[in-house]
Amino acid sequence: MGPGKPVPTLKKSISGLQRLHSIRLSKSSTAAIIFIMRFIRAAFILCTGGILHPAFSFSQQNMNGWTHFRGSGLDGISDQTGLPVTWDDSTNIAWKTPIEGEGWSSPVIYDDRVWLTTATREGHEMRAVCIDLIRGKILLNQVVFTPDTLHGKHDINTYATPTPAIEKDRVYVHFGRYGTACLNSADGTVLWKRTDLQCEHIQGPGSSLLIHKKKLIVHMEGSDVQYIVGLDKRTGETLWRADRPKEVYDSLEYIGKKAYVTPLIVKVNGRELLISNGSAACIAYDPETGQEIWRIVKGIDSTIAMPVEYKGVIYFYTGFFIGEDGEKQAELLAVDPDGKGDIGATNILWRMPSPILQLL
Repeated sequence: MGPGKPVPTLKKSISGLQRLHSIRLSKSSTAAIIFIMRFIRAAFILCTGGILHPAFSFSQQNMNGWTHFRGSGLDGISDQTGLPVTWDDSTNIAWKTPIEGEGWSSPVIYDDRVWLTTATREGHEMRAVCIDLIRGKILLNQVVFTPDTLHGKHDINTYATPTPAIEKDRVYVHFGRYGTACLNSADGTVLWKRTDLQCEHIQGPGSSLLIHKKKLIVHMEGSDVQYIVGLDKRTGETLWRADRPKEVYDSLEYIGKKAYVTPLIVKVNGRELLISNGSAACIAYDPETGQEIWRIVKGIDSTIAMPVEYKGVIYFYTGFFIGEDGEKQAELLAVDPDGKGDIGATNILWRMPSPILQLL
């Protein structure tokens, strides 16, 4: 259709998720009932009988909600005070609601509604679920996609891993190559769908959505093609498409070209940049046009972690590469984002070795 984890308990966590995932909300002040855990792939709570859906609570940073993966500020930080820092099955729990299916996606929140995605283990149904923030009652359970053809994924991935994005009146959900959709957040009506955005994920989708002004930014980075699109968030039509540079990616092995990253928006000297670290290069784009502004080339295999910004410095993990000792490794880079072209030799402030599995 066109426009219109804690490592020691990972196996136990996955087993529980395949049975059931749930949401837990922590008791807090009336101003902020819950706070979303920052990193869906690293933060889970185990309970008797299985794993919870990625645990979260909520800070009303803009008095509206927690609108993206890593929150409304895209940094995983809440300025709310007085929130609980410990909880278990009986402590600091306001409610718990079981959610059928499985999904690594984080919940997003706007006003008094919580939205998340889930899918059957086999992927034949992909859903958007809306829950009342105060009571924990399921308000909507909307089937969005029912794919005729399913493709392979990693055993620990799900068909509902990308986190939705939400704003007033609309929620946007994404299931990778199986489809992207916009729903009316009041009644769940599907306003538009795209199923023509395709790539070979190999291990399943992982990149989350980003709302920026009038656009919805979608990453499609597979082993066959790697590109980013800016969609008109009202209609779903493609406004721009930015393909990853062939001269950088052609030398990579087929399996290494995929990525699971979620982008970041920063402002540098009054100009906004979309920062996206793919498997072979971290690239800054103009979010209005998709034009490349700068790049840092490093890595030969997939990236996972979302970049972060602090006091004007961009921090990101490279894709892994083979070090001088012949072992696979990655690097954490600190970068001055004020530049143009290939800034790898001029704008890296410092670097440090990192494990190749960069989850945070």
